[in-house]
This record gives sequence, structure tokens and C-alpha cells, in this order.
Amino acid sequence: MTDQNHVKKLQQGPGEWNVWRQRNPDSQPDLSGASLEQADLVRVNLAGADLVRADLTGANALEACLSGADLVRANLTGATLVKTILAGANLFEANLTEADLVRANLARATLVKANLTGAVLMGANLEGADLTGAILVRVNLMGANLKGADLARADLTDANLIGCNLEGAILEGTNLAEVEVEEADQDEDEALPEKEKRYVVPAFTGSGDRTDASRFFSTTVSSAPLATPRHNETEKR
Repeated sequence: MTDQNHVKKLQQGPGEWNVWRQRNPDSQPDLSGASLEQADLVRVNLAGADLVRADLTGANALEACLSGADLVRANLTGATLVKTILAGANLFEANLTEADLVRANLARATLVKANLTGAVLMGANLEGADLTGAILVRVNLMGANLKGADLARADLTDANLIGCNLEGAILEGTNLAEVEVEEADQDEDEALPEKEKRYVVPAFTGSGDRTDASRFFSTTVSSAPLATPRHNETEKR
């Protein structure tokens, strides 16, 4: 049950909240079910917080720390999570539609059945993340690190996978229809963005054979090194 004292403290602003957390290191924030729409959470420390079913629609959590936070079925639609630390967080069935997760750290995070439709994850770290059954339609994963991630039965229709690292990723039953990928650069120093060979895979759905999926990407995404997003973060995405 939501601790209203915690909600009120958070509403006082990131500065007050972070001071309170420093003075109360053993207190686990209970913000489950809290209404935090459009909240100012810039650089706030919410590590290990209970945010189950919390409404964070449009919240600004730029560079916030939510490592190990419980965000099961939380609503993060349109939230700003740029460079946010979500390592080890539980985002089971969370709604991250149109969220901005540029360079966010989601290593080992649980995103099973999460909805990330239209989200921007350029340069994000998803190493070892569990994305089983996640909805990743029209997601921008350019330059993201998906090494060892579990994407079984995930839907990546029309996703941008240019420059992704998919080494060791599980792609069993994954829907990769119309994904955008690139041919691996033979010489990074000589490769220029405007000369990159880009093409769209017309329709590919993982057949359940992980080896087949890995072979499909062997000369495209999986062999490409983790890249820094080639864009200006202030540009319209």
C-alpha cells in the first residue's frame, strides 16, 4: 500500500528527496500505485523503490537511479528516462510506450511482456535483459547493447536495429518483420554514416531455432560493435 508520507516527500522535489534518502538509508520507499504523472524526478534516487502499478506518465526521470526498483505494471508512457539507471529493475508488463530511454542502463532488467511501442532506446544498455514476449514495435534501438538479452517471442516489427550488439541474444520465435539493419563495417575508421549500407528485412520471424536467427544476423547486426548513437540528442526523434 502506498506510503503517503513517501509520496509527499517525493513531491517536495529531487533535492529534498535525495537528502531524506541519505539520512534514511534503511528505509525502502513505498510508492506503489502512486500518481506521479509529469513528476520532476530528475536525478532522483529511487533505487530499490516499490513503484508497482505507479503512474509515471510523462514523468521526467533524466539521469535518475531506479536500479533494482519494482516497476511491475507501472505506467511510464511518454516518460523521459534518458541516461536513467534501471539496472536490475523489474518492469514486468510495464507500459513504456513512446518513452525516451536514450542511453539508459537496463542491464539485467526484467521487461517480460513490457510494452515499448515507439520507444527510443538509442545507445541503451540492455545486456542480459529479459525481454521475453515484449512489444518492441517501431522501437529505435540504434547502437543499443543487447548482448545476451532474451528476446524470445518478442515483437520487433519495424524496429531500428542499426549498429546493435546482439551477440548471444536469444531470438527464438522473435518477430523481426521489416526490421532495419545494416551491413557490418569492415573498417570502422573508414566507414561514414552516409555510406552505410542499410536495408530492410522484408519479413523474418524466428523459427524457434536460435542458431538460424544468429546466422541471419551474423553479417549484419550481431557482428556490429556497440556504437554511440550517431545523432544529436536534441534533434527531434
